[in-house]
Amino acid sequence: MADQPRKSARPRGPAKGPAKGPARARFGAGGSGGFTSVDEQLRASLERGRFRRRHAGPSARPARKTGGRKEPATGAFSLTPAEAEVAERLQKVMARAGVASRRHSEELIRAGRVTVNGRVVTELGTKVVPGRDVIEVDGRPLGAPEEKVYVLVNKPKGYVTTLFDPQGRPKVIDLLGDQVAERVYPVGRLDYDTEGLVLLTNDGDLANALMHPAKQVKKTYIAKVRGVPGPGKIKQLQHGVELDDGPTAPAEVRVLEVRAPNSATLLIRIHEGRNRQVRRMCAAVGHEVIHLRRTALGPLQLGDLPVGEWRYLTDAEVKALYHAARLRPGGKPPAAKGARKRR
Repeated sequence: MADQPRKSARPRGPAKGPAKGPARARFGAGGSGGFTSVDEQLRASLERGRFRRRHAGPSARPARKTGGRKEPATGAFSLTPAEAEVAERLQKVMARAGVASRRHSEELIRAGRVTVNGRVVTELGTKVVPGRDVIEVDGRPLGAPEEKVYVLVNKPKGYVTTLFDPQGRPKVIDLLGDQVAERVYPVGRLDYDTEGLVLLTNDGDLANALMHPAKQVKKTYIAKVRGVPGPGKIKQLQHGVELDDGPTAPAEVRVLEVRAPNSATLLIRIHEGRNRQVRRMCAAVGHEVIHLRRTALGPLQLGDLPVGEWRYLTDAEVKALYHAARLRPGGKPPAAKGARKRR
């Protein structure tokens, strides 16, 4: 990452745009996200033009014919072999169009608020052909998918990483102001009292892969703890400690600085994503965390980005994240070496 001058950090003030840095990275189209309320997310989607307007009267577009496909009462559609090659799950298509997160899209489907080719669908296993099937939510056709964007934020302490907070606390998304037109959302969580790296994107495939436990994408933290943990306690943290929700996986832990007898600074690298995990791990060995900062997500580094500032990722950084998540651009896992195509 090139070193360039940036504005001073203003964590509580109004956002004035990105810190000067690498050019904006955009890769195709896609995304999903999350709101506390499905209806709240739909309202936001309508305001941002995620749906095409349906015109009343004779000019309204009729429901598309299915070309002879059977439509079982369950809401699932049978597909021809050619259609099956390109078909995708309905909730995934909805999320990529920016309507709602994949999870909230599933709630909309179960509630009977989604139609495919004029027929109500309530089965989550339903597959559709993007660009061919007409998908409507509450009577409004889906618009085109958003362009993918990737934003790195240095979250200040005292901000939440949710898109809606009932308590009205500052949100990390507020730091972007109105500078990012696309509806981005945080990848994972960073607790209220922790500062550091947060990735915002509308790329649902990448976000899901980075958070999936099987991918084991590591997150790096710098933790200042009360007291000085000895070699035995460091080894406990490395091998895993018992928490109230089960033992932790092995972690990379090393001492960076010691200020005996009051405190020590540790580097902790984990691939799990439990709630307040680093703080609880340190507490389990008798050392309270005084200050915590996340500095890396897989290959993505926070660098010298000031607290409260943000920037777009470079193309190289996005490609590195896809590689770490074992994905190819487009959301598909890489083909296994030596794999043969079916005839």
